[in-house]
Amino acid sequence: MASNRLLLKGVFVKPTGCMCPFHLFQVLSYIVFALYVYAFYFIDVVVWSESPKLLWPFAVVYTVLLMLIVGFTLAATLSDPTDPTVYSERLKKLNKYFTVHKTIAK
Repeated sequence: MASNRLLLKGVFVKPTGCMCPFHLFQVLSYIVFALYVYAFYFIDVVVWSESPKLLWPFAVVYTVLLMLIVGFTLAATLSDPTDPTVYSERLKKLNKYFTVHKTIAK
């Protein structure tokens, strides 16, 4: 498990946001996001139900934006935020280290 994590200043950097999905701040963000969705669909939609000309455009736009936010959030969570040059520099250092030991071993 530690092989695909990067050691940075003595702390292992997690490659994705899925490595610790139940961190306090992530759980709080899930709750806040759910409350915003609840506030729109169960409060605003009920208030605007008297004027469907306003309700439908707002509901469609909100739903599309909601799906985009969830999609981009998943994409950002699953992506590796580490700069590729960090991995290449780390690999260069490891290769240099191992080539030195190979020459010493002979």
